[in-house]
Amino acid sequence: MLINYQVIARIYKCILPFLLLFVPLFSIADNSGLSADSLYTLGKEMYRSDPDSALALLHRANTKVSDNYVLKANVYRYISNAYHYKGEYEQAIDACRKAIEIRLHHLEKDSDNIGNLAALNYNLTINYRIVEKIDSAIIVVKRAANLYSQVGNDYSEGVCYDLEAQLYQQIAEPFFAQQCAYAELAINEKMNDSIGIAYTKDLLSNIKNDLRQYKEELQLQREALDIRRQIGDSILLAYSYNNIGLTYIQLEQYDSAFYYLSSSLKLKESFTEDQAYQIPITNASSTLDYRKYWREAMLASTYKNIASALNGQGKDDESIVYSQKAYDYYKLMNQDYDCADVSILVANSYYNRKQYQKAIRYLEESLEIAEKSNYKLVKYKSMQLLSRCYASVGRGADAFRLSDYASMLHDSLQNEDLVRRMTLMESEYEFNKIRESDSIQQYHVRLDLQRRHDSEMQKKRVELYLLIAFIAVAIIISVLMFRNFRLRKDNEQNALKHKALEVERTLLRTQMNPHFIFNALNSIQSFIISNNQDEAERYLSKFAKLIRMILDNSMKQRILLSDELLSLSLYLDLEKVRFSNRFTYKINVDEEIEDDIIFVPPMLIQPFVENAILHGLMHKETDDGQITINIRENVEVHTLSCEIIDNGIGRKASAEFSKERKGHRSVGMQLTRDRLQELNDQTQVGFTCTITDLIGEHEEALGTKVTIIIPYSEDV
Repeated sequence: MLINYQVIARIYKCILPFLLLFVPLFSIADNSGLSADSLYTLGKEMYRSDPDSALALLHRANTKVSDNYVLKANVYRYISNAYHYKGEYEQAIDACRKAIEIRLHHLEKDSDNIGNLAALNYNLTINYRIVEKIDSAIIVVKRAANLYSQVGNDYSEGVCYDLEAQLYQQIAEPFFAQQCAYAELAINEKMNDSIGIAYTKDLLSNIKNDLRQYKEELQLQREALDIRRQIGDSILLAYSYNNIGLTYIQLEQYDSAFYYLSSSLKLKESFTEDQAYQIPITNASSTLDYRKYWREAMLASTYKNIASALNGQGKDDESIVYSQKAYDYYKLMNQDYDCADVSILVANSYYNRKQYQKAIRYLEESLEIAEKSNYKLVKYKSMQLLSRCYASVGRGADAFRLSDYASMLHDSLQNEDLVRRMTLMESEYEFNKIRESDSIQQYHVRLDLQRRHDSEMQKKRVELYLLIAFIAVAIIISVLMFRNFRLRKDNEQNALKHKALEVERTLLRTQMNPHFIFNALNSIQSFIISNNQDEAERYLSKFAKLIRMILDNSMKQRILLSDELLSLSLYLDLEKVRFSNRFTYKINVDEEIEDDIIFVPPMLIQPFVENAILHGLMHKETDDGQITINIRENVEVHTLSCEIIDNGIGRKASAEFSKERKGHRSVGMQLTRDRLQELNDQTQVGFTCTITDLIGEHEEALGTKVTIIIPYSEDV
């Protein structure tokens, strides 16, 4: 029987005040007569206003649900929402993940289910962001955007891109944030959503500000302003005028700044209280009663910005008037940073008028606030101007002391700015490398080169087939010889070999590649010689941590999956630096995998990764190597599937290099295969390894994929 939940919801909403009187009875009596549907509908109505009562109802509903997976998923969804509104975000995350798991494994992949999965992933992103798990949040919001795209929900897909851009801004990755914002802009333009387009241009202008691209920021702000003029939205017009004025201040075009800021102020002064609540305010809403100080919060920042513009024009008398107004408002609202910052503006105007004592009073107050809260930039500006004021009134010793402190603080700020710019350059490099590798233009260039060398590729293809045949015959012969060797052993020899293999397996886990250790130490020595002590310290710290982890795990039969992945990340970071960043890597772990309770044999994945680097990527002529490691779970048979994918030269070309280096054998790979076989013999479970050559449409080698099936346990 189909139930109209919306009708039930309306009925319960009307009688909700009366039902709440009986909630305590519901929590005591398990046979109260309310069905799971009714409990769910009632809890759904209450999750915002009374999350505790909603949780009691929803948990009782959950105990009554049997095989109705749609209802069970919805119950977990609103349990998550109630925990969110209660401020218990970890519990919200756990419930949201359970709802996702039910929809993934027990429901059909129709459009309704996909849409609900998208919404759950978006909610999960919000909770991850609150608990500052930004990397997880980015992964999940990408999944939400993809799901919304599958069901054609353009608006929600755009909202996901907006959130993803904000997350990238939060971890100082402006280039990736910019890419997401442009994706959101394309969707808004497709929907012809003028308000959304203007908002996204504001977001892009904010990212341009992070990149210090002020002219591009100004252009985007002007485009947003033009849209809002056409719409006639005076509230957001005031917001746009203020932002444009700030950008002109950064460009030191103070006349234009004053024009736009005055326009913003004129609009704001005309707003009613209800209109003022709609203006985006960032400096007051989280720290004071915005309803109480609505006019002060709305006007203070604009007064401060106008004072800055007038100060830049040399109009000290007018600047004092506006900065004093801003100062009084910030003082009233206990906004310490803004109060300290605007004090410098007031003092600077008094200094220009040679009223040094008044300037000193404001600067000493600003310095006191800055030192208490460690506002470095405000502290530096206060010290610098206060030193000049002291010198002007004959306090030479105080002036010299402050000047010395200001110089040291200036050096510290410059170092921080240098680190920021270096980080930005690294981010830009990584972004451009990814963008170029994925671009259509690069694809057409490669396609053109392939067409020019068709005849040469045909010859190489024939050689490749011969090489494959040779390797296949060699493998078959090797397997037959190995099997014959095993069959000739009697029971006593088998027992001795089992013990020997156990010792060899233990020793293998305690070893590190001598060449790797030697080269790693050489890299550290190179950093020290080049006076790059910071890089040397980072490299040495990772190297020491990796060695320590291998030693700690050497005598263990099984370790946590999280520890295995951590040691693998450390190894890849060291190899990446050692080979001059000729490759990048990604480790993708399915969201459902709980890596902190799963135990696996140690050092199973690393040899395959090492083989991919040394024999696949290092022979490439270009520096665009990529290793991708995907970890998936098969819950029913308790196994993990681990894929190691590289875009190297492939096994055939690598074999040719090995052939030229006479006497070279990949001992590590053979030992790892022996170890897998020995684990199978010991445990009688399915450890398997499959190697696949990745071939393009023109039979060219695109790399190698290794798939390892690893049975796991949830105890040691």
